[in-house]
Amino acid sequence: DLFQKLDYNKKSSFIQSLLNKIYQPKKYFHYSKQILNMYMIAFMLIYYLTFNMLENGFNLIEKIYNFTLLPLLIVYDELDLPEPKLINLKYEMIFTCLLTSIIYFGQLFFGMKHYQKHMLNAYKGIFIDIPARSAFKTARLMSKKYSLS
Repeated sequence: DLFQKLDYNKKSSFIQSLLNKIYQPKKYFHYSKQILNMYMIAFMLIYYLTFNMLENGFNLIEKIYNFTLLPLLIVYDELDLPEPKLINLKYEMIFTCLLTSIIYFGQLFFGMKHYQKHMLNAYKGIFIDIPARSAFKTARLMSKKYSLS
């Protein structure tokens, strides 16, 4: 069959087996250059935004923390609460950025997997869950996503 998986006899590494779960090589299916470029730009953008947020976010947190530190220390002294630490805020920010980027990467990988599934079904003549071209017009997309109520 033209659309079956390619059979590899050699053992694969853990990373390769994970990638095969996302993208299963097919004999007559390859991503177009446009799709690959789009996904590469999305991956690079997520990488850039994540580490740019981390780099610039630490400075922003320090400025906000120093600005709000005096009122907080007065309240903490009166209530006998432990003093907040700036290091904990940095760790929370690192964890949040990394978790967000992992979620976005997962969404991109699953999008690639579904794109492959839909394209293979289209090659077979099965057009289930594939919207018509008219559904991708800008005005229709905007009207479906936004409501003025």
